[in-house]
Amino acid sequence: TFTISRVYKLKNGLELHHVDFYRIGYGEIVAAERAEGVGDPGIIVAVEWAGNTGKAMPKNRVRVEIEFVDEATRNINIEALGSKFNYAMEALK
Repeated sequence: TFTISRVYKLKNGLELHHVDFYRIGYGEIVAAERAEGVGDPGIIVAVEWAGNTGKAMPKNRVRVEIEFVDEATRNINIEALGSKFNYAMEALK
């Protein structure tokens, strides 16, 4: 079976909404799933396969790309898109 989204309860009352669009093309379901929780300070939305969402992703977001190199190695690139999360990039330095 394939699950499009899952909600995880985190510490301090936060929630992580994990959405996976691997098998889903752009459409209303993408926008609806992605929009759930966006803008709520108590919810972190993580989208896998965001490239499948067309233009449904918000302008301000953090993009994490994980590149498979070999069985033991991954390259990870983290980038703030828009200015809203520049503070997060500074904290990671």
